[in-house]
Amino acid sequence: MSDSNPTPDPTASGEHPGTHASETPPPVDAWGSAGVDGGPATWQPQSTLPPVAPPIYVAPQGQVPPGYVAVTPLNPNASDKLIVPALLLAFFIGALGAHRFYVGKIGTAIFQLVLTCTIVGLFISGPWVLIDMIMLVVGVFRDKAGRPLIRWV
Repeated sequence: MSDSNPTPDPTASGEHPGTHASETPPPVDAWGSAGVDGGPATWQPQSTLPPVAPPIYVAPQGQVPPGYVAVTPLNPNASDKLIVPALLLAFFIGALGAHRFYVGKIGTAIFQLVLTCTIVGLFISGPWVLIDMIMLVVGVFRDKAGRPLIRWV
């Protein structure tokens, strides 16, 4: 029994399937690899993240959500005054006690202001302001209530 319309067998002539002269090779990318569908290979990231954000868990007041650690400020007794304004005041008009007025040390601010107005006081107020600026940068300068200035901005 023979077929009236036989299909040619490519292996019979010694050719491998897909290597006919009429067929074009699949396109390849810059690294010489062809894609799955015969097109150029493309990189697809394998995401391990969920497609949407998980719901937000709001814990009751005073309780820590599961899997989280309670965080407290470095110093809950820190001053509400900021270092940058105090430092700028000390740098530009510190000899007049402006940075001390800012943190609420009114007595020493007035003393520094009066001291600066005297000839001898200029030699005392200069180093005093320099020491105050170093104390501000280091974080040991305190406000009127004795609380340290630790926040920069």
